[in-house]
Amino acid sequence: MSVTLALTRTGVFLFGPDGGRLRARSGVVGIVSERVGNVSRSRYEQIVADARELIAQVTRAQFALGDKALEIEPMRPPGGSAPHSDDLFTVTESLTMFADDIGVSLATVEDWRWTASRWPVAKRKDGASFTVHRVLASITDEKERWAAIEDAPFNPPASGPRTRRSAWWDSEWTGQSRSRRRSGP
Repeated sequence: MSVTLALTRTGVFLFGPDGGRLRARSGVVGIVSERVGNVSRSRYEQIVADARELIAQVTRAQFALGDKALEIEPMRPPGGSAPHSDDLFTVTESLTMFADDIGVSLATVEDWRWTASRWPVAKRKDGASFTVHRVLASITDEKERWAAIEDAPFNPPASGPRTRRSAWWDSEWTGQSRSRRRSGP
């Protein structure tokens, strides 16, 4: 029987003469369907590529919205305040108005703003989601934060059954973020 070996981002696969994927386990080879759900393997790979581009667009949009919120209300040191004037809104009032006007929650705007404040444009990593940037944003030391994004997973794992990757994510990144929790927006 002739087989084809394929090396992909998700692993090494063997394909049989009929194009079906083969899986070896303890010396036993079984045929794995060439379909993923209701689509062919090639269509699935195209869907994944399209989805990754959409995630990149979402990440760029979240950062852009955070940057706009920073323009409205720049981050101030703890206890810092704007010069007193009867014409000024408080930070919360300004951000609430912005959130209401664009149709999202105040918490979402605060999240975008805080994350964008921790990642200057030149330090944002293509291929890493906004979620990864948000988790790593809690690292207070900038040099450590810049280094961490270079070694971060592309995205946290989806919820669902425990996997080796999700266990790694929980212990490596989420655990660190808990110990370095930010003090506030």
